[in-house]
Amino acid sequence: MSRLAILTADEIKAFDKPPKFTKAQREKYFHINEKLSVLLKALRDPNYKLCVTLQWGYFRASGRFFSIKDFHLGDVRYICNKLNLPYNAAYLKSYQNKRKTIYRHQQAILKSMNFRPFDKNSKAWLEHQLINLVTKQMQPREIIYHLASQCYQQQIEIPSYHYLSESITQFYNQAEADFIKNIENNINLEQKRCLSKLLSDHNGSPLISQWKVQNQKLQVKHIQANIELFSEIKKYFCLILPLVEKINLHFSSTEYYATWINKAKISQLKQMPNKSKLYLYLTAFIQHQFYLRQDILIDIFLKSVQAMRNRAKKKRLATEQSQRNEKNLLINKLIDEQDRLEALIIDITSIIHEASLTDQTKVAEIKLLLQQHQAIQYKIAQQNPSDNKNKLKQLLNDDAYYDLLEDISVALQRRVANIVKIVDFDEATSDKSIMAAIHYYKENDGNVTQTSPVNFLNSKQQKICFDENNKIRVSLYKPLLFINIAAAIKSGHLNLKYSYRYKAIQEYLIPKTKWDTEKCKLLDMAGLNEFADVETVLSQLKELIDKRYQEVNARINSGDNNHVYFNSDGSYTLNTPKIIKENTGVISELLNESGFVPIIQILNDINRVAQFTDYFKHYSVKNQKLKPTPTTIIAGIMAKGHNIGINKISESLSR
Repeated sequence: MSRLAILTADEIKAFDKPPKFTKAQREKYFHINEKLSVLLKALRDPNYKLCVTLQWGYFRASGRFFSIKDFHLGDVRYICNKLNLPYNAAYLKSYQNKRKTIYRHQQAILKSMNFRPFDKNSKAWLEHQLINLVTKQMQPREIIYHLASQCYQQQIEIPSYHYLSESITQFYNQAEADFIKNIENNINLEQKRCLSKLLSDHNGSPLISQWKVQNQKLQVKHIQANIELFSEIKKYFCLILPLVEKINLHFSSTEYYATWINKAKISQLKQMPNKSKLYLYLTAFIQHQFYLRQDILIDIFLKSVQAMRNRAKKKRLATEQSQRNEKNLLINKLIDEQDRLEALIIDITSIIHEASLTDQTKVAEIKLLLQQHQAIQYKIAQQNPSDNKNKLKQLLNDDAYYDLLEDISVALQRRVANIVKIVDFDEATSDKSIMAAIHYYKENDGNVTQTSPVNFLNSKQQKICFDENNKIRVSLYKPLLFINIAAAIKSGHLNLKYSYRYKAIQEYLIPKTKWDTEKCKLLDMAGLNEFADVETVLSQLKELIDKRYQEVNARINSGDNNHVYFNSDGSYTLNTPKIIKENTGVISELLNESGFVPIIQILNDINRVAQFTDYFKHYSVKNQKLKPTPTTIIAGIMAKGHNIGINKISESLSR
């Protein structure tokens, strides 16, 4: 198979040719430091000194060695002047033919710069990197620049574009060939029929077209439609699950193949000559839809639960506001009663401590005070027969919120009850108490009984969930279950088994067994060897932070820091410098100054500055099509923007 067309001819030239330096860059990269000076002193031939200095500067800038014939004349003359050498083109030509000498000089440069040559070990490292990147279906163009960056970071000589493109092509072809072979070896007849059904008509349109449409509206009818569609997808997924587990696609590859299916026309899919390849793409599509739809259902679940909670809180707030006057009146009455009791106690105390009174007189006067107090209390009770204390307790009781949840329970159940029944939670990584409640809920088809689990509820919720007869309040239990499920999902205590966004955190990390066995290798690949020993890293950071604190405090004490001021009470005020904002006016003001400006001119001007048309590329990482010109891309944008349509503007341009 032909090599992938990854970079354009100009980009390949820029990659494989020495960089073009400005005056400042020449001074920087061709600076003769101590290491280069040692190399030059070991050379007697002036021609060698010239070529080694040029190779040193180019390698320092790009991490690569280049052909002698590609050296820039301006750089050659600059080095000649710097080393006081006469310029002679024949020197370079003769040096170009001395391959062993060139190799020896390059090895000396690599050793001096602490770089490794691109040898057998480096190739093995690069292949390992390529396997990971190809598995994730990264664009070949991005892979080339990523690998070049990784090589430079790992201090490895960067290979040529030809080698990289050949390797990428080989690994891409091999990866997909392995997937297809895996499909051929493991797919059965029933799974083939299942996958083929996606392309056949179902209620007027192919099933695959119906699955492409996403709907995240929160109305009950839309939620139920989503659940019905997900139920259908789940049946297909369960049928091909053994195949999914066999081919073990990386989630990036799954998403890539599924997106390719989304973009393709039904006719393209039906005409694919390699049926195993079609089955691979359709398998990825079903898996992607199953994962994606579960995420969508959980999004709907979380939004619906939060909306109902907000609704209950809003109702409680409205009720509290309407009862505020009554509450204040009751509080004032209780305060008056408290004042009267305190006055009564003071009077009784005064009588008791009055030495001039006999005990009989004291008792008589105390009885009189109590009779007067009881008469006042009786009169108040006659005017307001209700118990002020109990009534105020009811108004201050937070149970009203749960009563409101109970009132809107049915509305919430209609939205989310079936979601809980149909999604697949990961029991291995989820909280046991909430999983027990979910299992019971599913097994009983959403029915709540007196034996329903309540351990997932907090102490207050457990207490209020039972009525005075110690029976579960069914209409309250369900919203509390949904609220706790939502909270557990958000906190990571409840995770999905098949999902992109709601799996357990460890599912997104490097597997522990792999980390334990390959820790050093993984850190080396990521260029993080210096962080291998956490105690050393923390110790260094501690010293650095301590030193910085001392510097900051010293500047504050000396008065050099003008942004910190101490107040009389010992507290401080921090004044941050004012941020100078750039004058970024509205673009319409700029256009008004220029008068009428055609939209095509604006787009061309923007493209000339930002090159945004470079980001319009074919989705397929292989089988690259001829890239349209910037003019064609801008015409397509205008067709979309003006709602003309691609076909119509194409016809008008061809006339």
